[in-house]
Amino acid sequence: MYCYLQEIIILPQFQRKDIGTMIVNHLVDYAGENSTTGKFTTIGGVSAKGKEPFYEKIGFEVISNGIKKMNEIK
Repeated sequence: MYCYLQEIIILPQFQRKDIGTMIVNHLVDYAGENSTTGKFTTIGGVSAKGKEPFYEKIGFEVISNGIKKMNEIK
């Protein structure tokens, strides 16, 4: 199963309060809980320029055309 994140945007006044982390982690968990194919779910997406460290901090890999994370289904 492949899931895609696009345009996860937190208004500047709400940034650095873990809201983005909570949203992305919830979406990653949701994808894993609702996957019916295989043992892994791949989650890909596009990161705004300069925001790659945010995704790296929560386990995503920065790739040439965006971000990705392999999520093991438990």
